[in-house]
Amino acid sequence: MRGLALGLLVAAGLAAVAVGFRWFFAVYDDLGAYRTAPVCGTAAPTPREDCVRGGTGRVEARRVRYSEDERHYELTVSREGAPTREHEVGEAFYKDAGVGSEVELRVWRGRVAEISYHGHRARTLSPPLLTALALSLLVGFGSALLVQRLIEQPLSVPTSIALNGGWVTFFVFMGACILLEQQWSFALTLGLTVPGWLAAAASTALIFPDWLERRSS
Repeated sequence: MRGLALGLLVAAGLAAVAVGFRWFFAVYDDLGAYRTAPVCGTAAPTPREDCVRGGTGRVEARRVRYSEDERHYELTVSREGAPTREHEVGEAFYKDAGVGSEVELRVWRGRVAEISYHGHRARTLSPPLLTALALSLLVGFGSALLVQRLIEQPLSVPTSIALNGGWVTFFVFMGACILLEQQWSFALTLGLTVPGWLAAAASTALIFPDWLERRSS
């Protein structure tokens, strides 16, 4: 009976991790889908139509935002029939596109996915942070179940669950935000994701048992 319970624990942990990973790659594919989507056949497609619509926008304002030692270059762009938005661009893009400049837009499902100007391009879709947090919590929970089985700590120890799952959740969330933002190739993303998760999960199995033992002694 104990063996069956442990087996179910491992299966539940693996299932949660697998669902979290599948969810991540679905979001990853969705963020980059506009690059290979066909051009819309109508001037005004529905917001969820899977095609890219071209258009133009006008630079209304520019600003440089400072964050610690980094500079972030932002353009405020207006377009017909939609709210004015701020978009982060590269330094060269920012220097060339002055107020009043007309920029080219690629609109994906009602949102500006990319802006370009005189050879400069900037992807403007931002990673969904709440979704990234939700899938990270799922992976963290599944990992905590697996680690609990690996280090044979009883599930009645909430501190252990919180530490194991919390550390993996934090690590996965930070990694997911970076990978979703960068949109590297699928092979590279997969090559970073799986080893990264294994390293985070393994570190909890190596670090936290000793910490728990010292706390209880």
